[in-house]
Amino acid sequence: MSDVNVGSNIVLSTAISIVGVVLNIILFLSPWRQLNAIKQQKKKSPDGGDAVSDSTAFQYVAMTVNCLFWVTYSLLMHNRLLLIINGLGLILSLFYNYLFFQVTERREQFLNQCNVAVLVYISALGYALYTTYTDESKKVLSFIGVCAACASLLMIGSPLIQLRQVIVKKNSDSIPATLAAAATASSLTWWMYGIIEHDSNIYVPNFIGAVLGILQLALKLIFRGRRPQVFSLLPTSSNSSAE
Repeated sequence: MSDVNVGSNIVLSTAISIVGVVLNIILFLSPWRQLNAIKQQKKKSPDGGDAVSDSTAFQYVAMTVNCLFWVTYSLLMHNRLLLIINGLGLILSLFYNYLFFQVTERREQFLNQCNVAVLVYISALGYALYTTYTDESKKVLSFIGVCAACASLLMIGSPLIQLRQVIVKKNSDSIPATLAAAATASSLTWWMYGIIEHDSNIYVPNFIGAVLGILQLALKLIFRGRRPQVFSLLPTSSNSSAE
């Protein structure tokens, strides 16, 4: 009977992981729509001010940090599935950051965010290596897992940086619907996968991530009736300057 249960868990885990991979691919591809909208906006009004906000930059940087930590975690865990999907996400996120650098006029601020992200990752990796050499290698996996979990929450919750603006202006255009939906579905799937694999570094952050994703979808639903403003990326002073 136990063999049957083990076999069922393996089949279920495999099926859920396949769904999770598909959803993660959609999640990692979803920023392309936002970047394309920024590019088109820049073409229409090249002298109309910077059509990009700091919070938009943070989403791409957060995605890179998330994938870096999960690639590191998957290497330590020898988990090929996590390595492949997050390796793909890392490549895409670096590409998004490159595209963002090409369209933004706030390059110095963007580079500062990138420098902070690199510093955080290098510091965490340095601490992990130090822990390994002090005969506390068992703590390394747990530490990197916690860092990866926090990075996941950072990426999924990054659109909520503009939460106050969304509520005050009653406009949810700053929250990408595709990204929110993909993040929610992906988090729910990996939450189930983490439970089956008994990995708290997977199911805990993904449960919280699902809650954050549902919150974003709720905000999109509540404030959906407002006039769209291309992801609310235009500066608030543009209307007055145009007049």
